[in-house]
Amino acid sequence: MLADMRFGPRAVKPGERLSPVTLPMTNGASVTVGGERDRPMVVVTGSLTCPMTEASTPSVRRLHDEYGTHIDFLMVSGREAHPGEHLPQPKTDDAARARAHQLVTLHDLEFPVAIDTIDGAVHQQLDLKPNTLVVLDETGTVVFRSLWAGDHRQVRDALDAAAAGRKPARTESRAMIGPMSGALPKISEVTRRGGSTAWADVKRSAPPMAMMAWLAARLPFESGRVRGAVAMAAPALVMMVAVVSFLIVS
Repeated sequence: MLADMRFGPRAVKPGERLSPVTLPMTNGASVTVGGERDRPMVVVTGSLTCPMTEASTPSVRRLHDEYGTHIDFLMVSGREAHPGEHLPQPKTDDAARARAHQLVTLHDLEFPVAIDTIDGAVHQQLDLKPNTLVVLDETGTVVFRSLWAGDHRQVRDALDAAAAGRKPARTESRAMIGPMSGALPKISEVTRRGGSTAWADVKRSAPPMAMMAWLAARLPFESGRVRGAVAMAAPALVMMVAVVSFLIVS
């Protein structure tokens, strides 16, 4: 989980080219990710058990509606972020294909979804991040990358530039608070989709994250982002109150 919080040294960086990989798509056709093409391409990774995918995909759909006439969009269905007994890691091409079809149905996706190889030929180049987003220019060069697809403002700025044939002013986003606040209310629901063992893994490996997710799912605000932001702030507020109380008492 900590590794997912930052880009690793082996990830393809802005200014570098993605090695071309041809993958099957859920519509029966195939697509080459990387290499030269007629238009820029947005590549997003995702899975059925990824809370970040769950939170960011509605905005990615809206971006496709807005920029799809100038930029190609592609989601790559890769490794499960939180596999469990209901949704284990796919071991065969057929299992991976079935997962990708489930992803299309779940999110009502109208843009193409590709099925990565079992060993993650595309995902490995992107450092196995669960819901990263990269923008490739017509040569297959990365001109922008976002640690999380849910950083709406930076992603939109990059797409504005790509649609106009310009390089983005910023080539990278490592934003955490915005994307994470949107995903927190989804964590318990999405990991339970994978199975009780997936949720148990989150509680065991990242207890503070599990606590904030539990709280965010129960707060009475309509906006998921607001619930997530309040849940993220709650531990700090509790700690502050405890420190102030200690100082007053002492």
